[in-house]
Amino acid sequence: MPLLPLIINKYHRTQFSRVYPKGSRIDSSNYDPIKMWNAGVQMVALNYQTADRAMQLNQARFLENGKCGYVLRPKCMFDDNFNPYDRSTLQDVEPLTLTVQVKNPIQRDAYRFSLLLAQRQSDVILPRARRLLPVCMHMENWIKKN
Repeated sequence: MPLLPLIINKYHRTQFSRVYPKGSRIDSSNYDPIKMWNAGVQMVALNYQTADRAMQLNQARFLENGKCGYVLRPKCMFDDNFNPYDRSTLQDVEPLTLTVQVKNPIQRDAYRFSLLLAQRQSDVILPRARRLLPVCMHMENWIKKN
């Protein structure tokens, strides 16, 4: 097991850190905040002018706590053997299966095509609390039949 993740995890138990994009960058893109959160970083600075996947993940993360700006770290991060890159160090974690059923699409062929495109670009990030939530999916397909 590499030592660096263990050292970083131990550091973040008592220290506060902030990461941000390199100042010499000329674009306004964002990096994946999940990697930083998994390493225990408490503050991940993002470019708010770029509404990309990273910003969506950031907004979704703080929906867990009513958008108050603070999310407690999971208990596993306080374990000396926790490594964010090794699944075997996670205890009491069960995989979750999500089933999506599409009912009665009006234009079946066009809808099926747009759903396949959406599957490539979408991720499912669920809150820690285990509960059933109604989900409403809205997709514009912009496909016109001649």
